Amino acid sequence: MNIALFDFDGTITNTDTFTKFILFAANKRKINVGKIILLPTIVKYKLGRLHGSEIRKKVYNFAFKGTNEGQLRKKVKHFLS
Repeated sequence: MNIALFDFDGTITNTDTFTKFILFAANKRKINVGKIILLPTIVKYKLGRLHGSEIRKKVYNFAFKGTNEGQLRKKVKHFLS
């Protein structure tokens, strides 16, 4: 059995693996465009008006919209190696 664990909220590690994974796996153009489009969401998060799980969901959905599961699985495997 293969198991992959991600600690996106820092309960197991003190390192932000979510951001590292997004920067590694997402299309660089999407990252740059996302910084602009998601700016209001980022500001809400920084001001404490948006929970971390909500911003992670929005960032993930934006970063990987249109990416098929097979492509994403390959990126995860490469990230883990």
